[in-house]
Amino acid sequence: MIYGGLSVPIGEVFGGLATDRGERSLRLALLHGEAIRVPKAAARMRVLSGKAWVTFNGEDILLGSGEGLALPSKPRYAPVVSAVGEEPLFFEMD
Repeated sequence: MIYGGLSVPIGEVFGGLATDRGERSLRLALLHGEAIRVPKAAARMRVLSGKAWVTFNGEDILLGSGEGLALPSKPRYAPVVSAVGEEPLFFEMD
């Protein structure tokens, strides 16, 4: 099941959220079997804990805790992030 298709501009979603590095980011959690379509404005993502399956532009990438990924600036399709395994996935995007 995909949860996504966010119609809110990512700038509004990020509004007021900041990391300890002073950057704006959005932190999300997904459970096994859940997925989200990443807003096209997101430039990067990083897994805080758990495992993520990221699909974009015909590629599948598996990321573990502490790993990150630069997202394409103009993807043909919005990337999709899915939680893999029984452990919840916690990740951030900016």
